Amino acid sequence: MRTLSLFCLVVGVTALLLVSCGREAPFVEPGSIAVTSTPDSAAIKINDDPTGEFTPHTFSGLMPGDYTVTVELAGHVSEPTEMVVTVESGNTTTADFILEPELGDIPRVVLLEGFSNVYCVGCPAMNANVEFVQHQTGYGPDRVLYVKWPAFLSALDPFYWVTTATTNARVDWYFGSSSINLPTLAGDGAMLGGQGTPFDANGMMAFIDGQPELADFVILVDTDEDLDDVGDLTHQATVTLISGGLDLTDHHLNVVLVYEVVETENEGYIDGITEYHWVMRDHVQPSTNLGVLTAGVSYPFDITLNDPLGGELEGHAVYPHNKQIIAWVQNATTRDVLQAGSTVTAPTPLINLPTLANPDARNVQPGGSP
Repeated sequence: MRTLSLFCLVVGVTALLLVSCGREAPFVEPGSIAVTSTPDSAAIKINDDPTGEFTPHTFSGLMPGDYTVTVELAGHVSEPTEMVVTVESGNTTTADFILEPELGDIPRVVLLEGFSNVYCVGCPAMNANVEFVQHQTGYGPDRVLYVKWPAFLSALDPFYWVTTATTNARVDWYFGSSSINLPTLAGDGAMLGGQGTPFDANGMMAFIDGQPELADFVILVDTDEDLDDVGDLTHQATVTLISGGLDLTDHHLNVVLVYEVVETENEGYIDGITEYHWVMRDHVQPSTNLGVLTAGVSYPFDITLNDPLGGELEGHAVYPHNKQIIAWVQNATTRDVLQAGSTVTAPTPLINLPTLANPDARNVQPGGSP
């Protein structure tokens, strides 16, 4: 009898069994935590573990007890820095945070724009140089972003024909004509090299290194949509500008939708290239005159971006893998780019690196024609 009593005590204390000594354990109804922030889209951690969710979000099915909640948003500090909330059975507890702009440690993000084509001589080398740079330490998406404009050179380029008007308008804005000698590279609005003779990888890195830091201006790009869904032809995003106080009169806000990675079946593309990166799909300008920004105030812009035809390019086997959204502010007269931001959080995944250009694509390649 004493042995049985001891057994019942151990089972009851450790809660390893639902039934102990013939008596059912009491049912404990779980509770929830609703996490919100102003502004929203902050990454949520619970007990210092990333959840993969962003504010506002409600976590359900939590056992009663204490939980430590924190939120993180680039360029902001949260008030309070953390909250210890108590989940009660069957109830929802709220954890609400205020996010204040903190701009002192925001890096300057340099924007590179490439005007190239899937058939042009020299384009594979420029593409490989950009990829090489973006995979070097210190040149990730928090320092440099790239947009590939599929500019006209050959009537056979499938990317050009689904973005003709958009691409032509961008080329004309830069060069006064919708036709240029490709490939051509721009960095923060200035041509790097000449038309047809862009900087090589060393030149790109030297240019990036020479750009001044900018500590009082951040561009945040947020979306709650799945950008990996290549079948989704319309994307909604919010682009938020926060500064220490800037006069942005006659400055454009530019936002583009890009394919981060596109694979193709080799249909005669030059040098057998079957992989492309950062291919522009849509370009919008929600404001062409931003005016004066008040220090510490958030200026959100709701953006709609369309993906023409999705991944379907008639007559071509094209396989996009995922999309990203890139935004930047640019002077309408000088074309200087002040700051850029994006949804990009890691360097571009490389699927077929050896086919990017020549057999050893990781090496720094010369500018101009290969």
